Amino acid sequence: MESFGLPQRVLFALLPLTLLACSPDDGGEEPTACPASSVCAASSTNTLAVGERQGDALVAFSSGQKLEIIHGPQGGQHVLADAALSTDEPGNWTVVFQLVDPNDGMMFGQSTRRLRVCSCPSFLQNVAVILNSDADHAGTLKVSAESPSGKQVAAPDVDIEAVQSL
Repeated sequence: MESFGLPQRVLFALLPLTLLACSPDDGGEEPTACPASSVCAASSTNTLAVGERQGDALVAFSSGQKLEIIHGPQGGQHVLADAALSTDEPGNWTVVFQLVDPNDGMMFGQSTRRLRVCSCPSFLQNVAVILNSDADHAGTLKVSAESPSGKQVAAPDVDIEAVQSL
């Protein structure tokens, strides 16, 4: 039986800690309460928009918008999108991005992210919508959000094209 020296034992002991440090956010606990002064007014309408953030505003994607396919270092591919949510309900919202082929209704891209809402609007930036393939593809981008209490908000659907280069 092989015995391990001190350096190997230390590495084996530290391995679980490094794996825990890399674990994805599983939603976990609700965030601490938002300061009352930062929460949107109770009369705010619940709106969700998808596009590209520029400063403190979001420029919505237009129909036919071309999004460049980005090839990640692990062999996957994705497109990037930003979202802005305005609501009177603070907390951890779940935001789902889906790319759907209009011809057969099949999903060819998806991403789910958590958004802590404490101000209006609250932004998600550079969301990597993971694609099933690296081929150019046109489809409908559908984005929806759900609050901890079950309130749902959807952005207007937008037709986009995922392309190799702009």
